[in-house]
Amino acid sequence: MLPRILALVLTIGLVLSADTAAAGVEEGVAAFRADDFETALAEFRPAAEAGEAEGQYWMGRLYDAGAGMDEDPETALEWFRKAAD
Repeated sequence: MLPRILALVLTIGLVLSADTAAAGVEEGVAAFRADDFETALAEFRPAAEAGEAEGQYWMGRLYDAGAGMDEDPETALEWFRKAAD
């Protein structure tokens, strides 16, 4: 019984965190398009670090363009690869 309850709690947690990550990415995209790169980075990073491919892609875009930071093609490529995986 306990393993089923634990599995249910973990599943619910994953679903809720996925929704939160997706919301952060949407807000990050809006910030990116408004040239608010500090906010975009703050929104993309948690999603990217949680394994969200779209967040990882946008982190790559920030580093590739040097949006709000120095251009870093190597770090951009790392994020693009994570997104592709």
